[in-house]
Amino acid sequence: MNLRDYPFKLSYGPSDDRLHEFYIPALRASIRYDRMTGYFTSSALAVAAAGIAHLIAGGGQMRLLVGAQLRPEDVEAIGEGHDLREIVAARLGAALPDPETLADQLMRDRLAALAWMVATGSLEIRVVLPRAPDGLPLPASEARDYFHPKVGIFTDAQGDQIAFSG
Repeated sequence: MNLRDYPFKLSYGPSDDRLHEFYIPALRASIRYDRMTGYFTSSALAVAAAGIAHLIAGGGQMRLLVGAQLRPEDVEAIGEGHDLREIVAARLGAALPDPETLADQLMRDRLAALAWMVATGSLEIRVVLPRAPDGLPLPASEARDYFHPKVGIFTDAQGDQIAFSG
């Protein structure tokens, strides 16, 4: 199936089942999914995982550009020379539930699939942080601007694309 083969609507509203009518069919037809989003949460990744199996089976790739809100102590640690990647990973990692505590086995499988994608390079996550004039990240309490777009682009094997906003 290609993106052109699915009868996508021009727009989807609150009364539509956007997950099953748009998102999963688009993932199923795609080999690449690029997304910018403001919040990084395990529940958003779990929802994405519902259609990710098709990307994995086709050797596809998912790239995320996400915002993160740091606490003042995170910024202080960065200023003292701690590695920015470790600080942000710790902040984002705290948002992920411990798979052992999840009641739903299917949820654990979805999170494991996403972890596997990161390990194999099928999933790439980049974090956008607001910076102070000295180049250090700003804590959320001091940042006026926050990276919070909601857009995505699906690409199929023929190079056809479909995008969404909102």
